[in-house]
Amino acid sequence: MRKWPDSPHWEFDAVWLGADAAGQWVGIPTGTWLERPGAGFHATADHVSLFPHEAWWAAVFYDDDPNRPV
Repeated sequence: MRKWPDSPHWEFDAVWLGADAAGQWVGIPTGTWLERPGAGFHATADHVSLFPHEAWWAAVFYDDDPNRPV
C-alpha cells in the first residue's frame, strides 16, 4: 500500500478471498507479519480487507482482539 503523497505504507502477504460488487477481498491470518517504515508486528487476530473497485480507500475488519496494536 502507499500513503500520501506517495510514500510507503503497510506491506504484508494476504490470501485473496475473491471479488464481488464491493471490490477485492483479502484475508490476513493471525501471525502474519505486517510492516511499514519504522514499525512492524505479527497480526494478533484474523482480519479481512476490502479494496473497492473504484475508490481511493481500503477497509479493514478485525476479529475481536483487545490486544491488537493498531
